[in-house]
Amino acid sequence: EASEQAWMASVYKFYGAGASEELDCIPANGGGAWLSRALIESRMSADTPVLRLTCKEGYELLSDEVRFRETQDWLDEHLKPLLEALPAGARSFLGRDFGRSGDLSVDYPLLQEKNLIRRVPFVLELRNVPFRQQEQITWYLMDGLPGLLGAAFDARGNGAYLAEYAMQRYGSGRVQQVMPTEGWYREHMPPVKAALEDGNLVDLPKDEDTLDDLRAVQVVNGVPRVPEQRSKAKADGGKRHGDSAIALALAYFASREINKGPVKASSRRRRQAARMLEGY
Repeated sequence: EASEQAWMASVYKFYGAGASEELDCIPANGGGAWLSRALIESRMSADTPVLRLTCKEGYELLSDEVRFRETQDWLDEHLKPLLEALPAGARSFLGRDFGRSGDLSVDYPLLQEKNLIRRVPFVLELRNVPFRQQEQITWYLMDGLPGLLGAAFDARGNGAYLAEYAMQRYGSGRVQQVMPTEGWYREHMPPVKAALEDGNLVDLPKDEDTLDDLRAVQVVNGVPRVPEQRSKAKADGGKRHGDSAIALALAYFASREINKGPVKASSRRRRQAARMLEGY
């Protein structure tokens, strides 16, 4: 019996998020993936890199100095060249989904072109990275993005600390602390799909885990969102929970809703009749 239970557990693990539908004959919420593979792949680019940093178990026990120095060296080696390659006059936005031990933290920058198309220059994924180093990496990224107009941070759970600190550091006009609720998903996920369909959101990384994250979005109670089930990452074998899909949605939300840039105000010359009535 024990061997049979172990076998069943392995089968359910293999099917992951699709186990209920495939094995238990329970219909998927809304009929499967919300975004088609063909649509996602049509907006991917092999030139868009995914930077992945995984810290070993117990890394948080090292001294602050060692962790800071090693992280700074990694940033200078891997992230700095990508930031320096971005056009200086660009307008950029950022979405951040937070995770610490179980889930990933994902940073999704977007560059807005003059024709309003949003382009993904790169994606940053962090696994098991201590809180202080996530803070260090976030400031490095935000300080390096050209013309950063807005950032949306996942403010649930442990993410609340960094979201609030980012708002204090960069201003409430540029950073929004987002609590993704069913209402938030209902309002802000459909524009992501529309942008992909219209070609206004392009250059997603051509990456299996990115594809799986976006395919994980399903319609739950009439709302497109990431279900509770987790999947296994192909890049490092760790757990994923649609993390990059959430980060992308936050980034696109930031590009639509936060700080559209300077607005030029021009006033008309005073009318002749107004000048004639002066003194009366």
